[in-house]
Amino acid sequence: MNTGKLRAELQQLHKEVTSALAGSGEQVLESSRATAEELSRQLRAALGDLGHNLSEQERRAERIVSDRPLMALGSALAIGVAIGLALRRA
Repeated sequence: MNTGKLRAELQQLHKEVTSALAGSGEQVLESSRATAEELSRQLRAALGDLGHNLSEQERRAERIVSDRPLMALGSALAIGVAIGLALRRA
């Protein structure tokens, strides 16, 4: 076989493979970027929902404490005593 012809074919194959890999890499990068953007949107939506739920729960807790301040104070005292006893035994 002619080495010149073989060398030319190998160089052509090298160019084709390099071109295919470069295009493939760009496609993978673009696909990864799109996936990351979608995940980012989903995460923002989930964090927004979490913030809304936490705000609701905070308002609810404030309403309970303001409606029954002595019960809230007694509960806090009982929890503090229980934690103190648990820490003393540990």
